[in-house]
Amino acid sequence: MLSQFIEEGKLQGLQMQVPAGSNLYQAGAPAEAFYYLLQGSVCLCSPAAGQSHRVSAPIFFGLTDLLKEQYSYTATATTDCRLLCITKEALYLALVAHVPLRLYMLQQLSKQEMLSDAAYE
Repeated sequence: MLSQFIEEGKLQGLQMQVPAGSNLYQAGAPAEAFYYLLQGSVCLCSPAAGQSHRVSAPIFFGLTDLLKEQYSYTATATTDCRLLCITKEALYLALVAHVPLRLYMLQQLSKQEMLSDAAYE
């Protein structure tokens, strides 16, 4: 559903091209945005848990950290990537304007909290 809102222009973000090896954010940094990986792969590394996971497009990441105010893992592009950076403010505006998005996000966040450490937490 998030991808549908993006395609319809109801959720705005900045499209970025990121070369392999680039850090998107560091664990402990203020969480100001989440990402929709359109092409490529990213390594999500949790220094606290000593774990890393490689995710590939299409996938969203960094969303649950917006609730925690800081990123809980470091995100590094493992290949050249094309992604959409969606700020906390853009998400807030879309949530206020679109009830179905609000309900979807509540559902997704409740599922995310139930996932294990292997799901980047």
